[in-house]
Amino acid sequence: MVLEVDGKLGFCDTETTQVMSEIIDVIDRMANDAFSVANQVESIGRFVAMQVKMERDRLKLDSERMCRFDYAWDWIGGGIAETLRNKGTIGWQGFEPPVSHSFAKSRIITPPQDTRAKVRGNAIGADYGENASDWSMIDTGQATRYVHPLSSE
Repeated sequence: MVLEVDGKLGFCDTETTQVMSEIIDVIDRMANDAFSVANQVESIGRFVAMQVKMERDRLKLDSERMCRFDYAWDWIGGGIAETLRNKGTIGWQGFEPPVSHSFAKSRIITPPQDTRAKVRGNAIGADYGENASDWSMIDTGQATRYVHPLSSE
């Protein structure tokens, strides 16, 4: 429907059209075989991992060990999902192949240069980290103003 409306109104930009096509592709594959998208849809990956654990360890879903496994899935700083992502075995970041660990580290230090992250990063860097900017309102030192997400100036 989104692509149909875009065809009539021309509202979507190139990236939106590309992402919508990728989402539709995943949905179509998921409709035919949900397990085929386990490396792209985290909830399916989680379900598969839980099924494997239950079968391997002969556990029931409502067992304490499965409850702990489910809880450990979401831990920040070493949870199961995070560990799988960091090893590059799963690509839940989106539709592209998994991002390399070194590339992910560089993105933390160097913001994308084609979005407001560049403006925000520059403002924070200029103030040596002591800056009141948030994700949409950028503190320029003289004023705090809204910056569009796709603006790099």
